[in-house]
Amino acid sequence: MIRLQDVGKKWKAISSVGAVVIATTTAFFRPPPVGESSAFIAVGGFLATVCAGLIYVAMVRWSAPKHAPWWVIAGAAGAVAAVASFYVYESQWDAHVATYQGQPQIVGEVLTPEGAAWVKQRGQADASQLLFDAAGEAEQIWTPDSIARVKARMRLTYLAGFPLVAVGILSTLQAMHCVLQKPKKRRAPKTAAVRP
Repeated sequence: MIRLQDVGKKWKAISSVGAVVIATTTAFFRPPPVGESSAFIAVGGFLATVCAGLIYVAMVRWSAPKHAPWWVIAGAAGAVAAVASFYVYESQWDAHVATYQGQPQIVGEVLTPEGAAWVKQRGQADASQLLFDAAGEAEQIWTPDSIARVKARMRLTYLAGFPLVAVGILSTLQAMHCVLQKPKKRRAPKTAAVRP
């Protein structure tokens, strides 16, 4: 039976890993301009902490030196996936975030009929300029459905970065632990004494 004191100690350790993941992830991922950024960071921190707890289970189970190559692969995969998530997120930001009065705002990917006519008339497709022309009302230029799809993709890509960073960091630490650990010596089997 697990005691409450043990849960508290383990949770503190896992939470501190979550804090490292939050600091690392927020250092290069900027929150999407949808709602409160603190809420996204809180959800990301929760995902990172849960992911850290699940990885901890695997770390306890597979901690022998022979497991090091698998942890190296997991660490490299986590790092590559986190970087890929970052680039996907940044490409979405570049394509679908416009600035209106100094504030970033998500725009859609499909123009409304009025928006398409305005783009054709002006010969201008710059999202920030179009948003300015619409007085900050993105729904006048882009369809609400396309704006909602972009918001959902950006949220998902942003939040995916947290567990991926957790996988990269913890797997790398476990690989180092496995490599630095001395293999256990096998004891010679005891032989039964032979009576004359």
